[in-house]
Amino acid sequence: MLSVSLTPQTKVAKNILGDDTPYYDAGFSGVPPLKALVGEVTDGYPAKKAGLKKGDLVVAINDQPVDGWNTMKTIISQSHGEPLSVTVRRGDETLTVEIVPVLYSEENMLGEKVDSYRIGISTPGITIPEGDRIVIKRGPVDALIESIDQTWQITRLTILSIGKLIKGTVSTKTLGGPIMIAEMAGKQAEAGLTNLIFFIAVLSINLAVLNFLPIPVLDGGHLMFFFIEAVIRRPVNTRMREIAQQAGIFVLILLMIFVFYNDITRLFAS
Repeated sequence: MLSVSLTPQTKVAKNILGDDTPYYDAGFSGVPPLKALVGEVTDGYPAKKAGLKKGDLVVAINDQPVDGWNTMKTIISQSHGEPLSVTVRRGDETLTVEIVPVLYSEENMLGEKVDSYRIGISTPGITIPEGDRIVIKRGPVDALIESIDQTWQITRLTILSIGKLIKGTVSTKTLGGPIMIAEMAGKQAEAGLTNLIFFIAVLSINLAVLNFLPIPVLDGGHLMFFFIEAVIRRPVNTRMREIAQQAGIFVLILLMIFVFYNDITRLFAS
């Protein structure tokens, strides 16, 4: 057993909402570094056209040694589309091919457009031995405390997401309706019962937060009227309530139409 003293460095990264989030980094990871081994080769991309095959090991690019997947990814992303001389090892044979990365555009989780240079290969994946996996079992009290903390974190994230949607920081294209929910539920079910239960929990928390928005018809709208009545010390005019309820229904119908439109657009885009 070896004991060492470490002083973590403070770094800043973007969270899923695009905000700068400070974190402490000790300079190591629980995931082993990946070799620059080619997994799948995508049809129509430069790597396929250059003749790269699954199982090839990239050892150098432009005579610069490649010690892992991250190094290779950095070189390709910083190539600005310039031709790259890629040296690969295939069995006992060493080959050098010229590959010109292409600019690829996609949307991140915030709906923002992100450009990057790619050659069309993926990692072969990571296999974690059963002996290296850890299952944390908690007692009833600890499990209850953890569930409350997780519920709060998801609730907080949902509220922040709604705020960023209103500000326009997060694209409204990220909104989805029943079709998107059914599609995601199907994927989580394929991944296992635990994933599906977690997805249902997240969905329930999201719906609970939305239900408390100050929109007439929703519970949040009723609470808003109760608050107004507490302030003015008399019931809100019945006619005003009816108008507010009609406006709330109109807003919900518009929202339903919009999320259905997003769902259908995604289906045709895919």
